[in-house]
Parts: sequence; C-alpha cells; structure tokens
Amino acid sequence: MTSMAMLEGIVAQIGVRMDELAVAQKKTEQSMDELAVAQKEAYSMLKELRKESGGLGHKLGQLTELVVVPGIRPKMNSFGHKFRFISANKKVKAGGKVVAEMDAFLHNGVEAMAVEVKTTLTPEDVNKHVSRLKTLRKHEAAAGLENKALYGAVVGLVVEKHARKLALEKGLYVVEIMDCPESLEVERPKRCGRW
Repeated sequence: MTSMAMLEGIVAQIGVRMDELAVAQKKTEQSMDELAVAQKEAYSMLKELRKESGGLGHKLGQLTELVVVPGIRPKMNSFGHKFRFISANKKVKAGGKVVAEMDAFLHNGVEAMAVEVKTTLTPEDVNKHVSRLKTLRKHEAAAGLENKALYGAVVGLVVEKHARKLALEKGLYVVEIMDCPESLEVERPKRCGRW
C-alpha cells in the first residue's frame, strides 16, 4: 500500500469519525433540550407540591385536633381541674375583630384553659400561646374569663425538646400525642401559670 493510499484511508476514517461526532453532538443537543424541558416540569411539580403541602399541613393539624379534643378534658381533670365543657376552634372577638383563636377551650364556672395544638410544637409556638393567654386576660370580658383562673396547655404530635422546656418554665401543661389516639401524655409544670 502506498503512502498516498494510506493517507486517503486515514482521511476517510477521519471523515467517518467526524460524521459520527456530528450525530453524537446532535443527540447530545437533543438530550440537553429534553433535560431542560424535564427540569422545567420538575420545578413546576415542586412548586405545586409546596403549594399542596401547605394544605396537607393544615389537614394534618385538623386531624391532630380531632385526636386531642375528645381526650384532653378527662386528662386535665385527672390533675385536679373540674372542666365540664370543651369548645373546639374558639374565637374571641373584641371591638368587632378577632383578638384570639384557640384550638380548644376548656371551662367551668371558676376556671378555664386555652389549648394550642400543633403537629410539631416549637418554642415559637409556645411564645405565641403565652402571648395569646395575655391577650385573653386583657379581653377577659369578651372571652368570658371574668373571675376565672386561666391556665394554658400546648399539644404536639412531636414536641421539640426546647419547646417542652420553655412551656414548662412558662407554667404551661405540655401534652404529647402518643402512638394511639386514646393516649395523651400530659406533663404538668412545677408551677402552673395563671394568666
């Protein structure tokens, strides 16, 4: 084989390789376009999931309240209270606007307890509930709390460690939902806060 024939063979092979490279490049560009489309779809789905998870969190909160409301009155009465009534999702209005909302409100003629229920109880939730209790006392006439002792309780399916400590320090009962609906684990503070 002459060197010219060898050179023509090499050029032909290079031409074939260049054609293969062009085809591969075209496939890569198509794949990149498909990847961009898939990425946009994934982003859109993630956005929708975030939107839906807010609703899911709300539904989980409602489910948690449904577990707590039937069992909390007897549990609190086992600590010496004598609550006869319970109201779920109670709102207190003063001056034509809602000043406080409670997930559960226990009461009788001489005492009341405002209960906040969270799926995951955080220190921020505890602080908000303490603020709510102060607001209730400030608007005691509208809340029906005149001449009544007011106690507070916070409930969680999951109770963060710092939230538990803070709640007990603030004089709140801490209620944790255990593995079965009938099981509410209540921890009483050393000194019950009276608001």
